Amino acid sequence: MKKLLENIKIPIKKVFLNYTFEIMLFLFILLMSKVIQEAYLIKDFNYLIITGMFFKGLFLFVLFNRISASASKKLYLITLITIILICIICLSRFEFSNFKVYYKIIQRSFYYSKETYFYIYIPFFAIIIPIFTVLMIYLNKKGLGNILILINVLLMLFLAPSVEFIKMKKFMIFFVVLSMTVYGCNRFINSSERLKKNGIKDSVSKSKIYQYVILTSLFMGIFSYFAIQVFGVKSSVSIIEDYLSVSKNQQIKSINNAYDLAYSGYSNEEGKLGGPIELDYNLAFKVKADDTYYLKGIVKDYYDGFKWTKTGESYERKAEGTNLRYASDNLKKYLKGDIELKSIIVHPEKLVTSTIFSPSFPYKVSLSKGYLGVDGTGSFIVLGNTSINSSYTVSFYESKDNIGLFSNVYKDNISINYDENTNRQYQKYLEVPENISPEVYKLVKSITNNCKNNKEKIESIQSYLTKNYKYSLDVSDVPEGREFVDYFLFTEKKGYCTYFATAETIMCRIAGIPSRYVEGFNMTNKKDLEGIYEVTNDMAHAWTEILLYPDEDLWCIVDSTVGAQREEYKDANPNTARIVTRSNEKGKIHIKGEKNSLSNLEGNSLVKYIIGFISLVIVLVLAFAVYKTIAFIMLKNNILKSNSNTGFYNYVKHRLSFVSENYHEDDMLWIEGIKDERLRKAIKIVVDAAYKEFYGKQTAVNLDKIEIYLFIEKYIKEKQNCFKYYFDKFLRYKPKS
Repeated sequence: MKKLLENIKIPIKKVFLNYTFEIMLFLFILLMSKVIQEAYLIKDFNYLIITGMFFKGLFLFVLFNRISASASKKLYLITLITIILICIICLSRFEFSNFKVYYKIIQRSFYYSKETYFYIYIPFFAIIIPIFTVLMIYLNKKGLGNILILINVLLMLFLAPSVEFIKMKKFMIFFVVLSMTVYGCNRFINSSERLKKNGIKDSVSKSKIYQYVILTSLFMGIFSYFAIQVFGVKSSVSIIEDYLSVSKNQQIKSINNAYDLAYSGYSNEEGKLGGPIELDYNLAFKVKADDTYYLKGIVKDYYDGFKWTKTGESYERKAEGTNLRYASDNLKKYLKGDIELKSIIVHPEKLVTSTIFSPSFPYKVSLSKGYLGVDGTGSFIVLGNTSINSSYTVSFYESKDNIGLFSNVYKDNISINYDENTNRQYQKYLEVPENISPEVYKLVKSITNNCKNNKEKIESIQSYLTKNYKYSLDVSDVPEGREFVDYFLFTEKKGYCTYFATAETIMCRIAGIPSRYVEGFNMTNKKDLEGIYEVTNDMAHAWTEILLYPDEDLWCIVDSTVGAQREEYKDANPNTARIVTRSNEKGKIHIKGEKNSLSNLEGNSLVKYIIGFISLVIVLVLAFAVYKTIAFIMLKNNILKSNSNTGFYNYVKHRLSFVSENYHEDDMLWIEGIKDERLRKAIKIVVDAAYKEFYGKQTAVNLDKIEIYLFIEKYIKEKQNCFKYYFDKFLRYKPKS
């Protein structure tokens, strides 16, 4: 057993001594990953994936080393193809088409201290970590390994304000230990290299030095930790809080993490409406239900011409199991027809939010964790938590006539009437910003001029938007300072849900209909193998709610986007289009051609991955070629201008090794085998000069280096084709030191 342990111990010791920097680099990456996890509030962080990306970088570095050291064309080609295939496989594992969407989510979540999931960061880590690994190892080989410490110091300074001070103190111990270890080991290695170049034999034990360095680093790390404990220091977080006077209580964190469409990629970090978007098809949550529903997330009431916001961030805390405001008996007479109490169970997946999603007319919400917060619009959040981590149940009323949808209200014998008291009570849902153009008012007036009642006004506005404007994700950026509704109605004339919902809401308000803008999800029939509905981020949706019964504060859904989608895609190929239609039964959604469209999407994504990767490879290759060319030119100029002939001798031997058939390491044998007399004389001059200088200890022998250099290069160029000549000259130049 003892012998076995000794056999294991020796290889481990050799690995540590020979690959100290690589091990330290790996530990640094793990430490920085942990700091990033804490700073960005990343859930489900997977260190196995981080480890895999580090070893991917090591693998790429070894491959590049092999390529640069090899003279085989076949090995070049095989290695390049292997790298491309490996990277394509890795890239196809992730949704790289969502880079822009993910970046916006990360930026917004970091700014508001909201939690995010690890899958959003994987595409970024998959590129950054391998490249960072290759770069750091390469710099270390050049004697610049201590740059790693500087990079990590800058990263720690950037992220420190966002990490809890207690956790940051623990991170600092490891940071100090790793930094001192890297610095000490690198100093020792660099000093040893300099001694060897000067011909001084180094007999110092590397293992002993490393032991002292690590022990000293541990001592300093522990000392710095206890120094902070004893003397204390004010964290950057507390300084910022004192400066801004921010009270970060649990309710504020919950409200800050309330859902909006930016989570699903439908707006920028500033919340401005419009502009091109890239849909996120990742799973948001699952719903166990009997049917599909509009799931309300957040209601926004104030529109400034550019974006929607929610006024009044107060949420009333409700005890577990408390009946909500739609629980009164009076509601039943308004809902019409047979009323049934139903429920859905929502299982959180990759969407990080404190918002509880519910159908219309909720009765009760049952939570596994946290406290229920309710506002005046029928929106719910979990108080005391930054996100919902466990499933919850929403009970709600549903009637046979389903007046939660305006399309059913319009067909039914239901009147929508408001009096002066209603207009005063719901004044904020009638407000229109001053920057709405006169043309919008004229348009609303022309649309509703012949309407007899409010119901006809709403239907006319919805019908106008459906018939005259196309549903499209291919939109242009809204010009700076241009009011959004005016731009949509008179210039863009196409858009997605936020366009239609905003126009519907503002036009209804102009027509005297109390209206509000709602963001949430519109479920489809997509299910998993267990029959549970899957709600993905591309199902995120915006719609309008109009006041139906003021006495009961009862609202119904107006969604002109669905009609616009039907108009947009009615003539499309059913095998490729994703046609969304709504039946008259309970607002059920039917999706045609979804399977084929998704397969096309996956195929298009793979093509994007390949094109994107090839473009990246081309850029990297060109950058590498430029770097090698500049390095060669600088080195060549130094050799030609130098008083010493040794470097020129090494250059000549290295360059001629690519074309000389009789090339031999022994200079005399090599010269004797050269058939070209002029070449033989030129090489003999260079060899004699180098030998006299190196072995004869003579001062530098005068040599016309430029003339011999031009002759040698001309000779090589005649032996090789143009591509190979420049490739060998600039990219494969690696003379002996």
